[in-house]
Amino acid sequence: MARKILLVARNPIFVSTFVRVIQGPENEVIPVSNTQSALTKFLEFPDIDCVVIDQSEKIEGLELIAQMRKSERTISICLLDNEAGFTKEMREKAARLGVNCILMKPVTVHDLLNNFVIAPTPDIEDLGDGS
Repeated sequence: MARKILLVARNPIFVSTFVRVIQGPENEVIPVSNTQSALTKFLEFPDIDCVVIDQSEKIEGLELIAQMRKSERTISICLLDNEAGFTKEMREKAARLGVNCILMKPVTVHDLLNNFVIAPTPDIEDLGDGS
C-alpha cells in the first residue's frame, strides 16, 4: 500500500516537480492549494501518513498544523519556508506543534529525500543533482 503524502502548496511548478519526483508505487501525493482544502483532505483520507506544507506561499501552515494535531492521528509534518520569513517565534511554535522537519528554500530533491525520509521513485537518479 502506498504511503499517502498531503502536499499543501500553491506554486504549480513546485507541485508538479514534487509529484513527479515523489509519486510512485511507494508514495501517493495528494496536492491541495490552501488550508481549507488541506483540512478537508486530511479528514477525507484517514490514512494520510505525512503532510508537507509550503509555508512560504502564504499558507497558514502553523494554524493548519494546530488543527491537524487536534486529531489523535500520528502523522509526520514537514514545513518548507524561506529563511527570511520564518522567525524564531515561528520555529518555537512549530516545535511545540510537533513539526518533524523544517526545510529552508531552495529545497532540493536531496533535501526532501534525506531529511524527510520519503522513499524515492526508481528513476530519481534521472533528475540529476536535484536542483
